Amino acid sequence: MKIVYIEDCFNPTALYQINEILKQPHGKFEKVLITSDDMKPFHKEYSKNEDFKFSQKYGVKIIRLPVIFSKSGRRWIKGLYKEIEKESADIVYMHGIADFKDIINIFKPKKNILFRDCHMSWSATTQKYANLFYYICKNFIFKPLNFLEKYDRIYSLGIEEREYLDAIGIKKEKIEDFIHGYNKDDYYFSLKEREKFRKENQISKDEIIIGYIGKLDDTKKPHINLKILKLMEDKYLEENRIKFLFLGPQDSKYMSEKFNKKYDEIINKHKPIILEGRRASDLREVYNGVDICLWPKQTTLSSIHAQACQSTVIMENETSNKERVIENKNLYEISNLEEAVIKIKDIIDNKKYLKEKNEWYLEKIKDREYTYQISKKIKEWEKLVEEKRGKK
Repeated sequence: MKIVYIEDCFNPTALYQINEILKQPHGKFEKVLITSDDMKPFHKEYSKNEDFKFSQKYGVKIIRLPVIFSKSGRRWIKGLYKEIEKESADIVYMHGIADFKDIINIFKPKKNILFRDCHMSWSATTQKYANLFYYICKNFIFKPLNFLEKYDRIYSLGIEEREYLDAIGIKKEKIEDFIHGYNKDDYYFSLKEREKFRKENQISKDEIIIGYIGKLDDTKKPHINLKILKLMEDKYLEENRIKFLFLGPQDSKYMSEKFNKKYDEIINKHKPIILEGRRASDLREVYNGVDICLWPKQTTLSSIHAQACQSTVIMENETSNKERVIENKNLYEISNLEEAVIKIKDIIDNKKYLKEKNEWYLEKIKDREYTYQISKKIKEWEKLVEEKRGKK
């Protein structure tokens, strides 16, 4: 048996869902990934060596192809369908939906079991003509795809993703859950790693660290954390020994046009810790080292990783965040930075940030653990292939 995964962009050192799926044992399935050579979304250059290491460690054949053009984050990958044909897979799993591949799939004869999934959340949808886009998708793309029964399953990563699939006209009976999660071998609480991170960065035991871990770019807008810092009273920050930390790959244009300007406004009074990005596999130490994680915009899989390390999470009150943040009372009204300050103070004043108080987090997220999730999927997929072969 063989399964081919299609992902427009792939970073072998990240811990996105595609990485976690590929890492897991696949039973009878041989694993192949077809992706592009575009690494711009990760703010890094392509590394052949990183691909080789990932391939060797997890038994995945990785095929990279050039991008002909891209539009609104959607890419047309040169020679994609020729490579799919060449691999003769039992299952083709195309990550993402509502892109160029859906149009092509209308006209391509179906030779494999075909999966798609949806990672879209409303907080990440900023198209000016969104309603027109949904109308076109629903009536001219997914109506024929539904009629022709091209997709066997479409996986949803959460509530907002289901809402998005409904908006573009996907049949409800085709949708199944495959929720965002974490790998228990990568993320867990470690006092040793907490102490190591703090020692290396000259952070004392009694300092409270509010961290932003992720891309420093205009999509995630981490400069908002600096606005929140500015709103907090100097006396409160000093008395509670609070520091803000930023760690992640930096988009140079965003840093010069937005982040640095806000940074200059507070640098005379406060000195946030700014660290370079790390490989996702090295972030466990960071999540253990900080006390509170504050992501000011959109949603992120990192919120699950942080809570697996027993860190408290604060985010905006978005539907996806309600699913992912264990303590919903830590969510603040969208764009209401004054409320974000109130949430921070409540957590600090009541010492809710203490790691030993958050051991119960793991029980709440146990069903999201990838080893557990993917082992179930693989059994389902093997059965699906065997049933199809039996019908021939």
